[in-house]
Amino acid sequence: MYTDVEQPTNATFTVNFRFTEEVTGFDIDDISVDHGERGVRVSGSGRLYMVDVRPESDFEGLVTVTVRANAVEGRNNDGNARTSEDFLVDTRVPELDDATVDENELVLSYDEDLDETSEPSPSDFDVRVDGSDVIVFTVSVDGSEVTLILRDPASRGDRVTLDYSPPRSDPIQDLAGNEAELFTREMELPRFHGRLVSGVDGV
Repeated sequence: MYTDVEQPTNATFTVNFRFTEEVTGFDIDDISVDHGERGVRVSGSGRLYMVDVRPESDFEGLVTVTVRANAVEGRNNDGNARTSEDFLVDTRVPELDDATVDENELVLSYDEDLDETSEPSPSDFDVRVDGSDVIVFTVSVDGSEVTLILRDPASRGDRVTLDYSPPRSDPIQDLAGNEAELFTREMELPRFHGRLVSGVDGV
């Protein structure tokens, strides 16, 4: 059993079943799937067969595909041995854990590593300091963090509001391609400390 899809994957993928000789009798009921759903039918013939597998939602781990024993018949009416294969999937969206501000640097920390090749545009973020709009100069992704460089630094006691609206291209996403959801976050710089602690709500 194998698949041509890069792992981890977050979408329906095709599992290929290659037998050592031409077989008959292979049917969808001969296949079971843990942490996912099998397609409605098996396609193919001879030595190669295919079936689609859809991972369950909000799951990160291994999808196990199993072919029962004696599911097929070979040229000598021999059956196959029971076989299982694991495929790595990730259908969980990255969650925002924290947001901090240190002068003109605003850092978003997620609960997993992100796709560093997918870098949002500064225009995807709306930052306000004490109700006034602040320009975002640059956005960079490194590991599990997204860093925004602001034109104007925040000062102690300032209230910072950040809105993120996922774009059509280059969103914040994890390594499997699951896109982070939009959010609104409010933070307030403590007057006695130079670093902003994450504040209120994600939406």
